[in-house]
Amino acid sequence: MVFVGTFTFRFLSLTGFTDDHHVHVAGAQQMRAGEWPTRDFVDPGMPLMYGTSAAMQAVLGGGLVTEALLISAAFAAAAAGTTVLAWRLTGSWVAALIAAALQVTIYPRTYSYPKILLYALAVLAIVAYRERPGFARLLALAALVVVAFLFRHDHGVFIGATALVGIALVPGESIRARMRAAGVYVALVLSGVAANLLAAGSALAAARIAARIGLINTMVFTHL
Repeated sequence: MVFVGTFTFRFLSLTGFTDDHHVHVAGAQQMRAGEWPTRDFVDPGMPLMYGTSAAMQAVLGGGLVTEALLISAAFAAAAAGTTVLAWRLTGSWVAALIAAALQVTIYPRTYSYPKILLYALAVLAIVAYRERPGFARLLALAALVVVAFLFRHDHGVFIGATALVGIALVPGESIRARMRAAGVYVALVLSGVAANLLAAGSALAAARIAARIGLINTMVFTHL
């Protein structure tokens, strides 16, 4: 109910996109044309922001209607997650619906959907881990941090640090168990982030080599 209501409200109330929103839409269009962040165009640190829009365009077609569907679904998922989280913390559906309503009525800008969705999911994941610690939930939490990092690097830092504190302060666990879990979590996050940075660096290096080879070929054939 919360998801459907929020989706409908955001989609029908949307009258347009601000200039800032078109930054990642343009990046998505470049990806659909075969280009990649960092390798082919400047990426300030949000490759998954481009990638999500590009994937939606590939499935539903280009145009801003697809983008409207994406951001409406993201805000709807955030509201649903907030409802579940508030209910788990308070045990009251009234409080949960009020929390979701407050989130929806502040009406964030369209390009801010990761700030609402990722942080709602992060708190929900942290609470779930603290309620029942285990490797599966730890892995899910680490994966969420890596996803947040790829949406925008500072999201990954903020959520990652908060999750680490949550893991280190799990009630009912020995200090040794908490420190071991924190170490595993950090290793998982760093592995995911390092893999992304390595891939981006390799792509950039390959592009530079290709550009130099092209330049050499141009110079050689020009002087023949």
